[in-house]
Amino acid sequence: MFIKKNVKLVWLLLLLVLVTQDCATHNPRVSKITEVLPAKFTPLGHRGTRVFAPENTLSAFRFAAKLGVGFELDTMMCKSGELVVIHDYTLERTTNGKGAVSDHTLSELKALDAGSYFIPIFQEKLKQMSLDEIRNAAKKGFLFSKKFKGNVDKMSKEEILVLDISNFLVDTYRGEKIPTLAEVLDEFGGKVIIDIEIKSEKAGQPAIEVGNAVAKLVTEKKLESKVFITSFNPFVLEAVKNTNPSILRGQIYSSFADAELAFYKKVLLRNLAFNKNAEPDILAMGKELVNPEYVREMHSYGYKLYPWTVNDPIEMEKFIEYGVDGIISDRVDLVIDSYHKVNKSVLSK
Repeated sequence: MFIKKNVKLVWLLLLLVLVTQDCATHNPRVSKITEVLPAKFTPLGHRGTRVFAPENTLSAFRFAAKLGVGFELDTMMCKSGELVVIHDYTLERTTNGKGAVSDHTLSELKALDAGSYFIPIFQEKLKQMSLDEIRNAAKKGFLFSKKFKGNVDKMSKEEILVLDISNFLVDTYRGEKIPTLAEVLDEFGGKVIIDIEIKSEKAGQPAIEVGNAVAKLVTEKKLESKVFITSFNPFVLEAVKNTNPSILRGQIYSSFADAELAFYKKVLLRNLAFNKNAEPDILAMGKELVNPEYVREMHSYGYKLYPWTVNDPIEMEKFIEYGVDGIISDRVDLVIDSYHKVNKSVLSK
């Protein structure tokens, strides 16, 4: 009996895979995509520039804008109903607060320090960087504060690592605040492309309400042509579509290898089984799914492709050669360098 049940389950799962692959619908709006994302390649800073500044803060977004590129952010609703920009559903990792974001009002969240946690993280990352990487980052204005009076080109890595923290910009991030989505759109809207990832810890109606709220805010700010909205939840994207269908929608997915999901849900989601609901224009896939055949197939349907989170320059160059339309990275500065490198190599052939 046990064997028979398991054989039946295997066949059911195989059928599920086949049905999912055959029934996914593909209706990206090519003309709308071209209107919002006309560039051949669009680098996007993951949560801003989270290697050099606290993630999902105005400081992190300013670095991306300084480079002339867009960024990805995460947003969810707090207890008092405002849309705040933060990745985790809880506060402990990136602030000095405790508990769930949804259990705090905006005024309570604004009282928190969302920058100091980053200081030891930055110091560890600095140790891992090569001297050339440190010097390049310094030239881009990512590292040193006004207190730094040295010449980085004449210093060894050891000399840089023993500098007092006040010499680094990271020291100025103490007390950084959790921004609202409205604040981010007010400062950067229309200047660079913004990928707004909607997060909702609860499925069903609460998730739909967040989708509606984000779409209404983008509409209110008249930024339909300068942002796109993404989510792992296809029903959130469906809510965005119903609220304002002119906003570009992007489906986020991956292999879901480490996700706490039932196997059949992983199969459905990674095979885009809910495309009929979400009708995405953009696909943001985990980098493990990217290969030349996959890029060609998804391009044949008309999608733009943005793999995440790609931080290795070798992978960046490989994906650029495959023809992806952008890369989401913690090191968006290296994405820019990699793109120029690949294009120069192509032109020289």
